[in-house]
Amino acid sequence: MVSHRQEERRHPAAPAVRRGRWRVVALAALAVTGVAVVVWLAQGIHGDTGVLAVTGTIEARQVDVSAKITGRIVELAVREGQTVTLGQLIARLDTETLAADVRRAEAALRTAEAQLADLRAGSRSQEIEQARANLRNTEATRVWTERELERTRALHGRELVALQEVERARQAHDVAVGNEAAARQRLDLVEAGPRPLEVDAARSRVEEATAALAMARARLDEARLSSPVNGLVLHKNVEAGETVNPGVSLVTLMNPADLWLRAYVPETDIGRVKIGQAARIAVDAFPGRRFEGAISEIGSEAEYTPRNVQTKKERVNLVFRIKIAVKNLDGVLKPGMPADAEITP
Repeated sequence: MVSHRQEERRHPAAPAVRRGRWRVVALAALAVTGVAVVVWLAQGIHGDTGVLAVTGTIEARQVDVSAKITGRIVELAVREGQTVTLGQLIARLDTETLAADVRRAEAALRTAEAQLADLRAGSRSQEIEQARANLRNTEATRVWTERELERTRALHGRELVALQEVERARQAHDVAVGNEAAARQRLDLVEAGPRPLEVDAARSRVEEATAALAMARARLDEARLSSPVNGLVLHKNVEAGETVNPGVSLVTLMNPADLWLRAYVPETDIGRVKIGQAARIAVDAFPGRRFEGAISEIGSEAEYTPRNVQTKKERVNLVFRIKIAVKNLDGVLKPGMPADAEITP
């Protein structure tokens, strides 16, 4: 049997255990409260500053310099990384065929202009006299062939020549009659001068020749490829000696002063950004340095986060695309650089 003293020793231990348990619960509650306070303070500080952090990639406006005509590159005048100015020579294509086209077009225009000038000047006295002399000659030929035809028919009637001789005389007479008619018509035209329709037709030929020459010269000019912007040669896509087709990019240019950060703002934070809002940009290549910028564009509709975002959880979130124009005064920022930005209120 258990003695009375032993029973007394057993029962006082229970209150002590309960007091220990209460101490553990109290300490745990205090710890939770402390964590909540820290989180609340942190959130409060973030809410006071209003800074929104985003991540993205530096981008730039790129311009491809491409040929409008097919040709062989005889000169490529730039290298990658080179600064170019508006209108500076980028490349030249072979111009041998194009220059020949221009010369032919110039000759055709001169001919058309001369014909129009002759028509406007009217018929000269020498032309009229020449037409009259030509008519007299054709008349004489026609008279002679008539007599020859009559003589041959008479000889054939006396069976002195064959029927073939008569046929040849008749054909010669027909030709002479036709030549006389043409000469008479020519004299009438020369004496009457050019008709308005002829002048109009000649004028149209001059206009067509002028347009053809302009086109040939334009194609010759297209053999010289120049820079459309002030910028930097980002990529050189061909080499001298290669033959290029229309639309093929020879070089890719960029304007180092026209850079931006392409980033994405969560749907829950889109109300915190606006056009013109200031931002500070940091890149890994220049630790400790900050570049000034401002929001220049905000997407008009939500989209899913691009697949190149790091975590799967973030990729399924709805975001808005924004564009932060970056001041790249010394040109050290390059397209493709990953960057972080802090957007301030």
